[in-house]
Amino acid sequence: MAIQTSYNFKIVVNSIDLSDHCVNLKIAKPQTANEAQAAGAVHKQYRAGMGDPYIEATFRADDAVGSVNQTLRALITPTSTGVPILARRLNSARSSANPEYGFAAVVNGDLMPLDDNWGEVPTITVKFCPIGAYAEDVTTS
Repeated sequence: MAIQTSYNFKIVVNSIDLSDHCVNLKIAKPQTANEAQAAGAVHKQYRAGMGDPYIEATFRADDAVGSVNQTLRALITPTSTGVPILARRLNSARSSANPEYGFAAVVNGDLMPLDDNWGEVPTITVKFCPIGAYAEDVTTS
């Protein structure tokens, strides 16, 4: 695959397209390594453990109805049952070169609706973690 510059992300949160406000997008699929050596081993050995995927996005803050702040604030609740999150590197058709990542998610950590510095455009960073199956779709849309 050719080297690509990311400048036009696709991210949909709870069926609301927030792509035009997204300035940073991370799609991570980390996995823990579990120690698996037995007695008498001379070095540590590991086996694959649980995955811990997440999607982290930074958005330009926007207080308009149906925009970033209103959409994200609604997700911070102890009774959340998760919302669908879909993300792609490019805001174009899904393909093997532009797979879509997604899952039903809850917000992990803080949602700071106000974290501004003087003279800067305000942003909101949020980390979405799956409550169910993680999906990577490479079919053509």
